[in-house]
Amino acid sequence: MDTWTAKLYRDFGALHHWDLPAGAIIYRVFLLPGWLEADIAFMPAAEFGPAGRAWHHALHARTCIERGKLWQAEYWVSGLRDLVLALACARLGHPVSYGKGAHLLPAEVTDPLRDALVTALEPAELRRALAAAASALDHELDRTDQALASRLHPLLSELIEAASE
Repeated sequence: MDTWTAKLYRDFGALHHWDLPAGAIIYRVFLLPGWLEADIAFMPAAEFGPAGRAWHHALHARTCIERGKLWQAEYWVSGLRDLVLALACARLGHPVSYGKGAHLLPAEVTDPLRDALVTALEPAELRRALAAAASALDHELDRTDQALASRLHPLLSELIEAASE
């Protein structure tokens, strides 16, 4: 943290900073010239990995489809697909950020995610892609966090079934 803090002050002219602890994570929030804010998260190496809540993306994608916000729905479906890739990368020890390890994933992970690619901004197509992404999330959670998988499985199954109606 000290190295990064010094770098922000030296190289980017940071004016001030403060810390926001969240469990084992510390978010150091910097104020840069021009009212630019930069946040850097620091965590113990043993706890590093995707921290996003993928169910959040599924919920927002479904809501956006129902409300006819098709571009926003596509954004959330794609984000959900990306999080599933990140979870699989973390599980298998591949680079997580910016899809850098996605090409290293086995076909059993990536092949089902091909169906999560949105091919048209139509409600039925978005539902289909969302169902594929939700199914892939369900499978990945079974591999990474079975307790969470068991709690989310009924909701994910409902979302998947609704897409096929």
